[in-house]
This record gives sequence, structure tokens and C-alpha cells, in this order.
Amino acid sequence: MFWNRKDDDVEIRRLEIREGHVTAFIEAPPEAVWDCLTDISSYGEWVRFFKATPAPGHDRLEKAGDFFHYETTVLGVKFSGRMVSVERVAPQRSAFMLVAPYRSGGEYLLEPLGSGTRVHYTIWGEIPSSYLGKAVDRLLVARRVREGMQDHVDRLKARVEGNPLP
Repeated sequence: MFWNRKDDDVEIRRLEIREGHVTAFIEAPPEAVWDCLTDISSYGEWVRFFKATPAPGHDRLEKAGDFFHYETTVLGVKFSGRMVSVERVAPQRSAFMLVAPYRSGGEYLLEPLGSGTRVHYTIWGEIPSSYLGKAVDRLLVARRVREGMQDHVDRLKARVEGNPLP
């Protein structure tokens, strides 16, 4: 049993997390933004950051535990897995975890502001704790992921406001 092990029998792994955050102001109430984020079946029309495939019979994210399968490519490396909704507080917060070989997740926070909604989009993920892993992340991956995130919220904004997609 784990509790009976000696210190030198236990492997300690250093966990390092990378977080990205972008925002956008959308000229629409939080309910309209929430509806767009909930409708998985429409993701193919506006989402470019990842490809979403709804679970059979589940075209919407209605509650914690709902999920879709996703695929994305960063610097030519394909990632895929399942995006699982872990918390939904309509129309304020949608938090999710990515079930994949690496640990990651994120959230959308919808802040009512005047005539519209400020959207805070955050994603986080585990990165290798080696020096090389950190260097690759800082020099190559982080910028590309942030650009993808910004494009994602810009396209969400255009979709909700009824404007042409960038």
C-alpha cells in the first residue's frame, strides 16, 4: 500500500502547467454567447481552433458530464481526445477538462458589461518539466496556441454578433 512506502520508494514528479488567457467584448447578452457555446452541432461553422464531433445524440452541452470528441493540430502534431464539461453555471461559467494523454482544461467566463458580454477564455495544460520542454513551449507552442485562442474568441464574437467570420 502507498502509505507504507519509504520516501525513496515514492517517485515524485514535478508538475508544470502552462496557462493561456484571451478576452473579447461581444455586443450581445451573456445568454446569446452561452447559447452559441452550448450548441456543439454549430461548432463546424465557426470553430477553427479544434474540430468537434458530438457524442451520439448529444448536440449540446447542457450539464456537467456532457462531452464531445475533439481533434486539433499544433505545429504539425495532432492531439485528440474528449472534452468533458465539468461545471456549467448558465450563463456565466463553463469549465471543461480534456481527457487525453496529457492533462489540460479550461473555461469560458461570461461577464455582463453594459450592452454586451466580456468573454474570458482560459486554457491550461501540462508541459514537460525538462528544460528542453520549457524552451520548446516558450519558443514555439505558446505563441501558436495563444494565436489560436484569440482567433477562436474573434470568431465566437463574429458568430454571435452575426458578422462575417474573420
